[in-house]
Amino acid sequence: MHVVFLYAFFAVIATASNIAAQVLVVRVPNLAYAVPLSIAAGTAVGLLVKYALDKRWVFEWKPKNAGHNAKTFFLYALTGVFTTAIFWLCEYLFAEKFHSEAMRYLGGTIGLAIGYVTKYQMDRAFVFFDVRSKRSGDKVFRVLTVALILFTGLKLIGITATSPLIAYPDNWDFARVESCMGLWEDYGNPAIEAHLSGPVNNLVLTRKTNSSMCAASIDTLFPYIVSLLFHKGDRIDLRYIGALRVAVTLFFVAALIVVSRGDFARFVIAVLFSLVFGEFAYIAYANTMYNEYSILLGVFVGVSSMWLAWTNFASNIKWLTCIFAASLILVGMAKPQYSPLAPVMGLVGAAIFWRRGYGYRSVLSLATLGIASMVMYSLINPSDDGFGRRLRLVNITDTVFTEVLPHASNVSAAIDALGLPQSCGVMIGKSFYSPGVDAHHPCPEVIDVRRARLLPLFIRQPSILTRSLNDGVVRIRPFPGAKYGFFEDSIYAQSRRVKFTEATSVGTYLNRLPDGGYRALMRISMLLVLPLALWCSVSIIRRRMSWHGMELLLVAGGTLVLYSIASSVFGDGTTEVFKHAFLWVFGVGLEVVSLAGLLLFSVGMYKPEMSEGLMRRTAQSARDRISDRAVACDQRAS
Repeated sequence: MHVVFLYAFFAVIATASNIAAQVLVVRVPNLAYAVPLSIAAGTAVGLLVKYALDKRWVFEWKPKNAGHNAKTFFLYALTGVFTTAIFWLCEYLFAEKFHSEAMRYLGGTIGLAIGYVTKYQMDRAFVFFDVRSKRSGDKVFRVLTVALILFTGLKLIGITATSPLIAYPDNWDFARVESCMGLWEDYGNPAIEAHLSGPVNNLVLTRKTNSSMCAASIDTLFPYIVSLLFHKGDRIDLRYIGALRVAVTLFFVAALIVVSRGDFARFVIAVLFSLVFGEFAYIAYANTMYNEYSILLGVFVGVSSMWLAWTNFASNIKWLTCIFAASLILVGMAKPQYSPLAPVMGLVGAAIFWRRGYGYRSVLSLATLGIASMVMYSLINPSDDGFGRRLRLVNITDTVFTEVLPHASNVSAAIDALGLPQSCGVMIGKSFYSPGVDAHHPCPEVIDVRRARLLPLFIRQPSILTRSLNDGVVRIRPFPGAKYGFFEDSIYAQSRRVKFTEATSVGTYLNRLPDGGYRALMRISMLLVLPLALWCSVSIIRRRMSWHGMELLLVAGGTLVLYSIASSVFGDGTTEVFKHAFLWVFGVGLEVVSLAGLLLFSVGMYKPEMSEGLMRRTAQSARDRISDRAVACDQRAS
């Protein structure tokens, strides 16, 4: 078993020892200061267990004498100061907010997970580095990696664990998930009511499902798993769902960190983590019944995995393949708008893995999984009858009559191209939510319009494409939209925690850009996607992928900007494009980071200490894989 996975396994053992020690101390009758003493006892037990296991099995370290052992333990304990602070902070935060012993232990577990990821890097660099490796690595990247992970993790936990709730409110879409398991918001009629003024932390487990409204997705698993822990009639705190999402997120971050080889690779993963889960608007999805969180997690994991494969910075390709496969499932089975991203990611990722010399079976499996995830989602949620058909009518109505036809240079020809009767022209400018449309739709034939018909229409009348995209660009700001209230108690809008998180979010500064500069930025982002994609394609074909992989991140960023806006505008009109096109902020962040990296690396202003040696090793490993594959093919042929 690889050393990092041994470390992770021992972290689980130490965590269990820590929690068990706390439980024993808390059970002591009439003990004063039971909670602080239990945390201190758990910390001491966990530290001793972890040190004993790590020094023997992970770092294969043998002390020269008792003094040497004591000195090393002191260093080991010293690196644990930072991780212990995280652990204590998380546990106390959960204890104060939830007032529940079970949630206190959950907070401690989350804090330990973050802490152990950080501690591994510090132990490898400062405690056992002379044994595991003589290469000290680039300390700048190492320190920045630890700082970014701690910083982002605390922001994520701080907002998610806050009470009263900080989250997106229910715009009625909660019903799509609530109806699948009978877990409803308790205000008014739970099946139809919305509450846009702010989130309401008042879920009731009724077990009364409604299959005609249910839109099952991979994200539905989060509230479903939480609901299994309760009984019918119980009230469930939305933060239980948020805590589970945060725990899964930190698991994937830890997995990416441990399969990353070198300090530079871990630093890039930390940057991507901060761009997504350090964004206030993205964190606000955690304590909700929306499916967007799984898309955020899947895209983050997918882009990170493709970058590791592109640069050959992965220490264990089998585990990286599994992580990337999970990202395809998260994206492909979360939401119909973003489901087509899974095949795109699968094909691109498969091409990168293939050109790096990985086995064709694994590569073919990844490409197939991306397509299968999208197909499976469509089979689980058919759009030909019931709720699915109504949802399709809503979306295509808004797309055709609020965006496509209003921007047509020849309206009559556009109506004919879509296969609609000319009488449908009376709907131009109206949405499904316009008065009278829902009850008596003037153009019911629009439900048969397939979006594939839009492509030739864009060629004949390009103004439809350009003007509609421009509409989307204008309407996605401010981010997040001003339509929703994010605070169960409005006083929290001015809290230091929220102000700090907003001040360190990319979206805040994109909102402050002048209109002219912002529109130019977005147009350039979308226009450069095709040439940049061709550049990367040529690099893959010729196997000339750079060691830093910034060009891949640049293409990924531009693709996310273009896809999120286009799929929103031509998938559901611009009614709530600011919510549907949420990935554009991450896309712009990727572009800015990758451009800065390209500048630094291309002009030689900065170069990681480990790059040359690591490049030689990774290049040789790629040649070895290709050679092994060729030998295997020759053997099969003979």
